[in-house]
Amino acid sequence: MAYNTNTERLLNAIKNNTANFTIDASGGITVNTEDLITAINAQDTDIAATATNTAATNTSVQGLQGDNTSTGENTLYEIATAVAALTADNASNTGNNVTLEDLRLLLNTIDGDTGTIDTKLGSIETNSDTSLGKNGCKMVSGADVETASSGTYAAVQFIAACTPTVFTMTSSTTIVDVEILAGTIIYGDITAITGDGDAFYILYNV
Repeated sequence: MAYNTNTERLLNAIKNNTANFTIDASGGITVNTEDLITAINAQDTDIAATATNTAATNTSVQGLQGDNTSTGENTLYEIATAVAALTADNASNTGNNVTLEDLRLLLNTIDGDTGTIDTKLGSIETNSDTSLGKNGCKMVSGADVETASSGTYAAVQFIAACTPTVFTMTSSTTIVDVEILAGTIIYGDITAITGDGDAFYILYNV
Protein backbone atom coordinates (compact mmCIF):
# COMPACT_ATOMS: atom_id res chain seq x y z
CA MET A 1 0.00 0.00 0.00
CA ALA A 2 1.62 3.26 -1.11
CA TYR A 3 0.84 6.90 -0.29
CA ASN A 4 1.46 9.96 -2.42
CA THR A 5 1.23 12.68 0.25
CA ASN A 6 1.23 13.03 4.03
CA THR A 7 -2.40 14.25 3.83
CA GLU A 8 -3.48 10.99 2.20
CA ARG A 9 -1.69 9.02 4.89
CA LEU A 10 -3.55 10.96 7.62
CA LEU A 11 -6.96 10.66 5.94
CA ASN A 12 -6.53 6.94 5.35
CA ALA A 13 -5.38 6.42 8.94
CA ILE A 14 -8.50 8.23 10.25
CA LYS A 15 -10.80 6.23 7.99
CA ASN A 16 -9.18 2.90 8.80
CA ASN A 17 -9.24 3.49 12.57
CA THR A 18 -12.74 4.93 13.05
CA ALA A 19 -13.83 1.57 14.42
CA ASN A 20 -11.47 2.05 17.36
CA PHE A 21 -13.56 4.94 18.72
CA THR A 22 -17.02 4.46 20.35
CA ILE A 23 -19.33 7.41 21.11
CA ASP A 24 -22.12 6.72 23.67
CA ALA A 25 -25.48 8.49 24.01
CA SER A 26 -24.13 11.03 26.49
CA GLY A 27 -21.40 12.12 24.06
CA GLY A 28 -18.60 10.23 25.78
CA ILE A 29 -15.83 8.64 23.69
CA THR A 30 -14.32 5.26 24.44
CA VAL A 31 -11.00 4.39 22.74
CA ASN A 32 -10.03 0.81 21.93
CA THR A 33 -6.36 1.51 22.62
CA GLU A 34 -5.04 -1.96 21.82
CA ASP A 35 -6.63 -2.15 18.34
CA LEU A 36 -5.56 1.44 17.61
CA ILE A 37 -1.92 0.71 18.47
CA THR A 38 -2.02 -2.42 16.32
CA ALA A 39 -3.39 -0.43 13.36
CA ILE A 40 -0.78 2.32 13.80
CA ASN A 41 2.02 -0.25 13.94
CA ALA A 42 0.71 -1.78 10.70
CA GLN A 43 0.72 1.67 9.08
CA ASP A 44 4.31 2.26 10.24
CA THR A 45 5.39 -1.07 8.75
CA ASP A 46 3.69 -0.25 5.43
CA ILE A 47 5.29 3.22 5.30
CA ALA A 48 8.73 1.73 6.06
CA ALA A 49 8.31 -0.78 3.20
CA THR A 50 7.31 2.04 0.87
CA ALA A 51 10.39 4.03 1.89
CA THR A 52 12.61 1.01 1.16
CA ASN A 53 11.14 0.57 -2.33
CA THR A 54 11.48 4.30 -3.00
CA ALA A 55 15.16 4.23 -2.01
CA ALA A 56 15.79 1.27 -4.33
CA THR A 57 14.00 3.08 -7.15
CA ASN A 58 16.03 6.24 -6.58
CA THR A 59 19.25 4.21 -6.72
CA SER A 60 18.22 2.65 -10.03
CA VAL A 61 17.19 6.02 -11.49
CA GLN A 62 20.57 7.46 -10.53
CA GLY A 63 22.22 4.52 -12.28
CA LEU A 64 20.05 5.16 -15.34
CA GLN A 65 21.11 8.82 -15.36
CA GLY A 66 24.76 7.78 -15.11
CA ASP A 67 24.45 5.39 -18.04
CA ASN A 68 23.04 8.19 -20.18
CA THR A 69 26.17 10.33 -19.82
CA SER A 70 27.81 8.44 -22.67
CA THR A 71 27.10 9.09 -26.32
CA GLY A 72 27.11 6.89 -29.40
CA GLU A 73 25.33 3.85 -30.72
CA ASN A 74 25.46 1.98 -27.38
CA THR A 75 23.33 4.55 -25.51
CA LEU A 76 20.01 2.75 -26.07
CA TYR A 77 21.53 -0.51 -24.88
CA GLU A 78 22.72 1.15 -21.69
CA ILE A 79 19.23 2.53 -21.04
CA ALA A 80 17.69 -0.92 -21.55
CA THR A 81 20.17 -2.43 -19.08
CA ALA A 82 19.37 0.20 -16.46
CA VAL A 83 15.62 -0.30 -16.93
CA ALA A 84 16.09 -4.05 -16.35
CA ALA A 85 17.81 -3.26 -13.05
CA LEU A 86 14.99 -0.88 -12.13
CA THR A 87 12.45 -3.62 -12.80
CA ALA A 88 14.27 -5.97 -10.40
CA ASP A 89 14.40 -3.32 -7.66
CA ASN A 90 10.64 -2.76 -7.90
CA ALA A 91 9.76 -6.46 -7.61
CA SER A 92 7.19 -5.69 -4.87
CA ASN A 93 5.19 -3.44 -7.19
CA THR A 94 3.46 -5.71 -9.70
CA GLY A 95 1.81 -2.89 -11.69
CA ASN A 96 5.11 -1.13 -12.32
CA ASN A 97 6.82 -4.39 -13.24
CA VAL A 98 4.54 -4.81 -16.23
CA THR A 99 5.10 -1.22 -17.37
CA LEU A 100 8.88 -1.33 -16.94
CA GLU A 101 9.14 -4.69 -18.69
CA ASP A 102 7.19 -3.32 -21.63
CA LEU A 103 9.51 -0.32 -21.69
CA ARG A 104 12.59 -2.54 -21.62
CA LEU A 105 11.29 -4.62 -24.54
CA LEU A 106 10.42 -1.47 -26.46
CA LEU A 107 13.89 -0.01 -25.93
CA ASN A 108 15.50 -3.26 -27.08
CA THR A 109 13.34 -3.14 -30.21
CA ILE A 110 14.31 0.48 -30.86
CA ASP A 111 17.97 -0.43 -30.37
CA GLY A 112 17.71 -3.17 -33.00
CA ASP A 113 15.74 -0.98 -35.41
CA THR A 114 18.30 1.79 -35.05
CA GLY A 115 21.09 -0.56 -36.10
CA THR A 116 19.11 -1.65 -39.15
CA ILE A 117 18.34 1.96 -40.09
CA ASP A 118 22.01 2.93 -39.73
CA THR A 119 22.99 0.10 -42.07
CA LYS A 120 20.40 1.12 -44.68
CA LEU A 121 21.39 4.79 -44.46
CA GLY A 122 25.00 3.77 -44.96
CA SER A 123 24.05 1.88 -48.12
CA ILE A 124 22.05 4.84 -49.43
CA GLU A 125 24.96 7.19 -48.77
CA THR A 126 27.38 4.85 -50.56
CA ASN A 127 25.10 4.55 -53.59
CA SER A 128 24.61 8.32 -53.64
CA ASP A 129 28.34 8.97 -53.53
CA THR A 130 28.88 6.52 -56.39
CA SER A 131 26.16 8.01 -58.60
CA LEU A 132 27.51 11.52 -58.04
CA GLY A 133 31.09 10.49 -58.73
CA LYS A 134 32.27 11.46 -55.23
CA ASN A 135 34.51 8.40 -55.09
CA GLY A 136 36.37 9.37 -58.24
CA CYS A 137 36.25 8.22 -61.82
CA LYS A 138 38.31 7.42 -64.90
CA MET A 139 37.64 8.97 -68.31
CA VAL A 140 38.46 6.82 -71.32
CA SER A 141 38.49 7.68 -75.04
CA GLY A 142 39.03 5.56 -78.12
CA ALA A 143 39.55 1.82 -78.31
CA ASP A 144 41.79 1.47 -75.26
CA VAL A 145 41.48 -1.83 -73.43
CA GLU A 146 40.32 -1.26 -69.83
CA THR A 147 40.49 -4.02 -67.26
CA ALA A 148 40.09 -3.92 -63.48
CA SER A 149 39.71 -6.24 -60.53
CA SER A 150 36.24 -6.86 -59.10
CA GLY A 151 35.07 -4.05 -56.82
CA THR A 152 36.91 -1.27 -58.69
CA TYR A 153 34.16 0.29 -60.83
CA ALA A 154 30.44 0.55 -60.07
CA ALA A 155 29.11 2.20 -63.24
CA VAL A 156 29.99 3.39 -66.72
CA GLN A 157 28.52 6.43 -68.45
CA PHE A 158 28.83 6.75 -72.20
CA ILE A 159 29.39 10.36 -73.22
CA ALA A 160 29.52 9.50 -76.92
CA ALA A 161 27.79 6.65 -78.71
CA CYS A 162 29.92 3.53 -78.42
CA THR A 163 29.98 -0.04 -79.69
CA PRO A 164 31.99 -2.06 -77.13
CA THR A 165 33.92 -5.05 -78.41
CA VAL A 166 34.55 -6.20 -74.83
CA PHE A 167 32.19 -5.57 -71.92
CA THR A 168 32.38 -7.75 -68.79
CA MET A 169 30.63 -7.32 -65.42
CA THR A 170 30.63 -9.63 -62.39
CA SER A 171 27.48 -11.77 -62.04
CA SER A 172 26.04 -10.19 -65.19
CA THR A 173 25.23 -11.10 -68.78
CA THR A 174 26.51 -8.50 -71.23
CA ILE A 175 26.22 -7.93 -74.98
CA VAL A 176 29.02 -6.66 -77.25
CA ASP A 177 29.14 -5.28 -80.78
CA VAL A 178 25.89 -3.39 -80.18
CA GLU A 179 25.85 0.42 -80.15
CA ILE A 180 25.16 2.03 -76.80
CA LEU A 181 23.69 5.51 -77.13
CA ALA A 182 25.33 8.63 -75.72
CA GLY A 183 24.15 9.47 -72.21
CA THR A 184 23.52 5.84 -71.23
CA ILE A 185 24.60 4.81 -67.70
CA ILE A 186 25.08 1.13 -66.87
CA TYR A 187 25.56 0.06 -63.24
CA GLY A 188 27.49 -3.03 -62.26
CA ASP A 189 30.84 -4.45 -61.14
CA ILE A 190 32.73 -3.70 -64.36
CA THR A 191 35.92 -5.74 -64.84
CA ALA A 192 36.66 -5.17 -68.53
CA ILE A 193 35.55 -2.85 -71.33
CA THR A 194 36.91 -1.94 -74.73
CA GLY A 195 35.20 0.72 -76.83
CA ASP A 196 35.39 1.58 -80.51
CA GLY A 197 37.60 4.24 -82.04
CA ASP A 198 35.10 7.04 -81.34
CA ALA A 199 34.34 5.95 -77.78
CA PHE A 200 34.29 8.37 -74.86
CA TYR A 201 33.04 7.06 -71.55
CA ILE A 202 33.47 7.52 -67.78
CA LEU A 203 34.14 4.68 -65.33
CA TYR A 204 32.94 5.50 -61.78
CA ASN A 205 34.88 4.13 -58.82
CA VAL A 206 33.16 2.11 -56.12
